Amino acid sequence: MNKNFPIMDSHMHLLTKKMVDGFREEMKKRDPRLYEEAKRQSEWRAKTLNQPSWEPENEPVEATAKRWLDELDKNQIAKGVFIHFAKDGEELEEFVRFAPDRFVGFIGLNPLDPESPELLERFVNEKGFRGLKLYPLTQKYHVYEERVYPMYEKARKLRIPVLIHMGISIAYTADLRYANPIDLQPVARDFPDLNIIVAHFGAGFMQESLLLCYHCANVYFDTSGSNIWMKYLPYPITLKEVFQKFLENATSDRILYGTDSSTFPRGYRRDLLDLHLSTFRELKLPEEEIQKIFGGNIARLVGISI
Repeated sequence: MNKNFPIMDSHMHLLTKKMVDGFREEMKKRDPRLYEEAKRQSEWRAKTLNQPSWEPENEPVEATAKRWLDELDKNQIAKGVFIHFAKDGEELEEFVRFAPDRFVGFIGLNPLDPESPELLERFVNEKGFRGLKLYPLTQKYHVYEERVYPMYEKARKLRIPVLIHMGISIAYTADLRYANPIDLQPVARDFPDLNIIVAHFGAGFMQESLLLCYHCANVYFDTSGSNIWMKYLPYPITLKEVFQKFLENATSDRILYGTDSSTFPRGYRRDLLDLHLSTFRELKLPEEEIQKIFGGNIARLVGISI
């Protein structure tokens, strides 16, 4: 890999044993059968799709932070955005504090919780978080619902981007009725100065994501993950063709490199870094545009330099 510029990964995850155990306990309480089926689905994916199960080490957050810092160094990644889903945010706060010049925190909150807008303001102003993550598929709301609007308004006032998972999900509890990225069009229209990031190119809803490019100049798309959703489209498509389509419609100003790195022993997904970089270079993209995609755009959105 030939690179002579700093790279910032826009989509990574902090997963701890406490967090994963919390997810499982919540499923068990809701429905023990749901928990058992989710476990079977995870085992099936690990076997047939080569997707590792989420089994974080039982270790202090500082130890996890040290491992991730080593991974960033080894793979020459200047900074990484780490997403956290626990409401208290304490683990991510401790994690970022270990290497604040390398780790950037996005907090995951449920906008249906009336405390969430106030919590978001506290996380940003007092704890240094730089973005919000929403997961409507598991939190069960349409992104255009007015009851979600106070969250967008708070993010707008705080001048932070909102990263939203749309499309298919490995979460067994996900509800695909809330998955269509086109639902974001009225949100982007009503909040023109709010920067919205659609994860994984919309994870299977490619046409809908591309239509957003036409209507909404404040919607961005990240490249993160294996993009396995391509396998389930009704027509064959390559990653190069996906990148080409989004370059034609979103331009390099609204595409963000990411890997969805989350667990050990897999660690940083270097294979995706190499694949994404080589694919953009196959498209003969000028170096300055590659630099925007691989760090410049996300750094601008969160208000830092790399």
